[in-house]
Amino acid sequence: LKRLGRPASHGCVRLHFENAAQFFSLAPRASLAKTRVVITR
Repeated sequence: LKRLGRPASHGCVRLHFENAAQFFSLAPRASLAKTRVVITR
């Protein structure tokens, strides 16, 4: 759990499974192709 929110390989970011589930349930509303993800520190 201490690595959540930190960069992984190839631009991937580790998300807690609950956050990932929420993202993937919301993203199709606008289509995944049109979903923009911005990561800031």
